[in-house]
Amino acid sequence: MEKIQTIAMTIVEKEELKKFLPHRELALILDQILYDKDFPYKIIGKKFILEEELYTAGHFPGNPILPGHWQIEMFALTAAVLTKLAHPEIVGLPKLISVKTEFKRPVGIGDELTIYAEIVNEEKMLGYPLFTFSGKISNQQKKNVSIIQELKGIAS
Repeated sequence: MEKIQTIAMTIVEKEELKKFLPHRELALILDQILYDKDFPYKIIGKKFILEEELYTAGHFPGNPILPGHWQIEMFALTAAVLTKLAHPEIVGLPKLISVKTEFKRPVGIGDELTIYAEIVNEEKMLGYPLFTFSGKISNQQKKNVSIIQELKGIAS
C-alpha cells in the first residue's frame, strides 16, 4: 500500500503578518506566508505585483519592473518570519548583514511571486544568533526570477 504524505500548511495572511513583523503600509511587501511546522526551517512567501502599488512607479516608464532591492526585501521579510516561527524565543528581528543574489528575469505588473526561504546554517557571532538563509523567488510560470545564494541576518 502506498503511503500518502499530507502537508499541513499554515497560511498567514497579510494582516496576521503584523504579529511577526513591525513593518506597515508599503514596507509590508508580503501578501501571504505558508508554513509547515513539520519542516520548521523552510517557508514560502507570496507576493502579487499589482498596478496600483508604488514599487514599480518610475522604474521604468512604459515598461514597469520591480526593482531588485524589493525582491531582496521580500526574501528578507520571508526569512524574518521564518526566524520568528522557528525560534519564538528570539526577541526582535534578525538584521540583514549580507546578501548574495543573482537576478534572472524581470518582474512586472501582474506577476505572482513565490518566495522560497530556508535556514541553512545557525551559529553565533559576538554572542548573537547568526542565521544564513538561501532560496529563490519564482514567478507564476515557475521560472526563477531571483536566486538568493546567501542572505545572513544577526539577531540581537
